[in-house]
Amino acid sequence: MGRKLREIIEGLRPERQAKIMALADQKVKDMLSCAKSLADFRKAIGKTQEEVAKELGIKQNAVSQLEQRSDLYVSTLQRFVGALGMKLDLSLTTKNGIRIDLEKFHPWDEIQAISQTIEDSRIDRKSVV
Repeated sequence: MGRKLREIIEGLRPERQAKIMALADQKVKDMLSCAKSLADFRKAIGKTQEEVAKELGIKQNAVSQLEQRSDLYVSTLQRFVGALGMKLDLSLTTKNGIRIDLEKFHPWDEIQAISQTIEDSRIDRKSVV
């Protein structure tokens, strides 16, 4: 029976393990920086559509459709990257090339709070019935 890559790596010296992990981290960064689609982001992180779907509470085919869209709500993008274990930050770049991080601009936080309130009220109604 074959051995898993993780088992092989765990059998190596700690210095070698650290070097392999550093190279793997760099490869993920490279893949993310070259990503042109949501599917590219997902693949770089190493997740399947099924895993992302489970995290988002939707079906796998909905993730496939989401990855094929050419236009998304910012809140949808935030949820998707959150399912990949990342955080969405927004910034602006002026004509002069100055980058301005929008640290306090998180409109999706309000949407999530409203969605949670709606979900909580649905649960409350079910327990009454």
